Amino acid sequence: MGFKSYCGDDSKITTNYDLVFIGDSFTEGIGLPFEETFVGIISRNFPELRIANMGVSSYSPSFYLTKVKYYIQNGFSFNHLIVYIDI
Repeated sequence: MGFKSYCGDDSKITTNYDLVFIGDSFTEGIGLPFEETFVGIISRNFPELRIANMGVSSYSPSFYLTKVKYYIQNGFSFNHLIVYIDI
């Protein structure tokens, strides 16, 4: 689905998340493995939560809205959306 995530043996494809993070390169964690990004650190500390990292380098708020709408229209659901807007 294009999310940066942990790809261990126990990772499962899902369309239902507790937390979704969206933002630009900082959120994506350019140059870092998922486990070293801030989303990965949160995920490690809350293993009971299903967390998605939708961050992509060079994204802007208009892309965030378009991407979130697309995923919702295609059956994704989440309890909380955290939007990281970098100045």
